Parts: sequence; C-alpha cells; structure tokens
Amino acid sequence: MSEVLWIAVPGGMVHDGVSVLRALVVPRLSGLADDSPLATYGFAEWPTLLAGAALSVEVAATSDATATVVDRAERLDAEHVRPLLWPKVFDPSLRVRPFQTPMPYDVGDVDASSDHASVLRRVYAEAAQPAVGRGAEGLADADLGRTIVVPRRSDQDDQIVPARQPPDFHRVITMLREHPSVLRALGLVVEFRLTAIDSLDPSGVVRVTCRFSADAPEVTCVSPWTRYVVSKNRFVAASTPDSDVAGGLVDLSSRFLDGHPAAGQRKWQLETFDVTGAVERARETADAVRRNRDRVRDDPAAGGQVPDPNELPAVRSAGLSLLRRGRSE
Repeated sequence: MSEVLWIAVPGGMVHDGVSVLRALVVPRLSGLADDSPLATYGFAEWPTLLAGAALSVEVAATSDATATVVDRAERLDAEHVRPLLWPKVFDPSLRVRPFQTPMPYDVGDVDASSDHASVLRRVYAEAAQPAVGRGAEGLADADLGRTIVVPRRSDQDDQIVPARQPPDFHRVITMLREHPSVLRALGLVVEFRLTAIDSLDPSGVVRVTCRFSADAPEVTCVSPWTRYVVSKNRFVAASTPDSDVAGGLVDLSSRFLDGHPAAGQRKWQLETFDVTGAVERARETADAVRRNRDRVRDDPAAGGQVPDPNELPAVRSAGLSLLRRGRSE
C-alpha cells in the first residue's frame, strides 16, 4: 500500500504575529511490480491531487492529547506550486521501484580531532618554555592516535559491482531534497501562513493532516507529530534535552549532561589552526623520533638523520575550525 508522509516543519521567524509552517511531502509508493510507470500509481499529476486534497493544521499539548484544528492557517500552495513543472521532472513513464526502508549506515570511525588539538596546544605551549619544553620529544610521547585505515573486507575482492540503474521516482525525490525551492514549485513542500501564532501554546505538537478527494488513487496519509516551541519572534521545532540546537540555532555554549564522561564540559571547541594537517605532520615527526630511539637503543653508536629534538613541525592556519567533541560516541 502506498503512503504519503506529511512532516510538519515550523518555519522559524515570527513577524507581527505571523509565521510559516511547512509540510514536507514524502511519497512512498509500493504495491505494484518493479519498474511500473508512475502513471499506474496515479501520481502522474500530483499538483492536481494536491489542489483537490483537504489539508488541515492541528496542534495539541502532547501526541496523546486531543488535537485542535488551527483555523487561521492559510494554504499557500496555490501561490508557489507550478503544475507544468511536475511532468517535466516526473514523466508519467518514469519507473517506480516499490519503496523499501533504507538500510541504516554503520557508525563510521571518527578521528578524535578535539582531543588531538588540545594535545598539540599543550605540547607547543610547553615547547615555548625553555625549562619545560621537550619539542619533538614531547610529540613522541603524546597521544595523537593513529591514521584511520578502513580495512578491506575479504568478500570485497571478488565483489561484482551492480550495473548502474537510472534513477526511479523515489531516487529522484531523494536527489531533490537539497533544493527546497524546487520542492515548493513541485508541491512536495507545502506552506501554510499562520496568522495567529500568538494563540498557540508556548510549546506543544503540530501536524498536517490530508484527506484526498474520492477519485484520488488509493493511498494512506501519515501525519507524524512535530514538537514545537513558540515565542514572540521564533516558531521552531523543539529540541531534546541533550541536543546541540536551541531555538533553531546551534548552541555553542551547550555542555554535556550529568552521566556523561565529560559532564559539565563544553560540547564545542573553537580552533584557529588546521588540526588535521597539524596532527598528520606531528605524527610523522613523532614516528621519526621513536624510530631514532629504537636505533639508539639497539645500537648506541647508530647515527643518521634525525629530527632536531628542539624543533616542532610548522602549524598552519586554515581559518576558524569548529570541533564537536564526542562525535564518535
């Protein structure tokens, strides 16, 4: 059974008591054979289906509470949807591979950049103090980790690369997600003007419901709730207690909560040098120092070109870098 998700996204700014609510429309077509034409699903003329659909904005205190319809929610899709654009992007013969839930990505390996930046700051600061500094020797004893190398799986050696398939309906929509203006013109983002935003509770949940006309194709509308907060000048999605976002903006002063190994410490770290490049050069210098130590230990008379123990590799600036601590957790 095909379904259409209507994801409510609060619009951000409030001007003179007026704000915008956007509904992100996510069609998930299924139920027919692979590569069936879009027209067989009844979505060859989505703007017409949208124009004939009854849309409502509902709010509630919680997702379990009784919902109330927002009367002063004006649909704007008649202003921003361009019906002639739909068949140019989604030809009626465009193939549809039935929607399947995407496989989740594995958590990738993350370099501890913030920790490495702190180590480099300490080593370079100590090197500036004649009585304390150890220069390159300090790098050799510092914890700078190792370059992350992703091992190749044994079953990849003879892996057959599948033939490239032309994008189907769902793939095209995915590729358009970074182009909101195009989505608005296609009717895959629907805007509502809320003219009495101050009548809403300071916090609650909001959703957009849809009821298609009787002659529309058989499809299920799914309207999940979105938690929101509203103030005099902001109407945004609510953040979770441990979120980095506050009031729709990244809160650079946020700290780790109690129970976290770094509880009370800031989540964000500002650096003025190229951390990645500095760490790579520091690792090379540290490896050279350790190799020299091994040679001297095995053969005290061994010579060779070794790094000056009082010198450190140059550190270059790449402008300001904002590091998020704890990304690997």
